[in-house]
This record gives sequence, structure tokens and C-alpha cells, in this order.
Amino acid sequence: MEAVSDGLVSFDGRCAAACPAGTLKHHRTLYAAEPDWQDILTRISPDAILTRVAAPLLREVSAGPG
Repeated sequence: MEAVSDGLVSFDGRCAAACPAGTLKHHRTLYAAEPDWQDILTRISPDAILTRVAAPLLREVSAGPG
């Protein structure tokens, strides 16, 4: 992750060139709201997440806790 204007960016499309191993897997797990997505979100603690309206992650986050 890099600090950008006081914000954190967890993924920027340059995975093969700029991200450590496992970043793409974590990215897919997070946005697909697969098991362990909450752990990943807690670990990276982003200031903002950009996603499609239809993304499973948005549905899960919007639904709130349990």
C-alpha cells in the first residue's frame, strides 16, 4: 500500500509489477466477498474503496454486521 494524499490505495491495476505476491488473490477475495474478506479489509484498513454498484463487497458492507 502507498500513502496518496493522506489516503491508502490497496490495489491500482499494476499487480504484476508493483504488488507483493498474494495481492491479487486478496483483491479478488475482498471484492467477491469470499470467505475471509472481512479479515482482509481489517488488515488493509483503507480510507476508501472504489467498486461497481453490483459488486458483492458493496452488498455485504451495505448489509452491515451480522
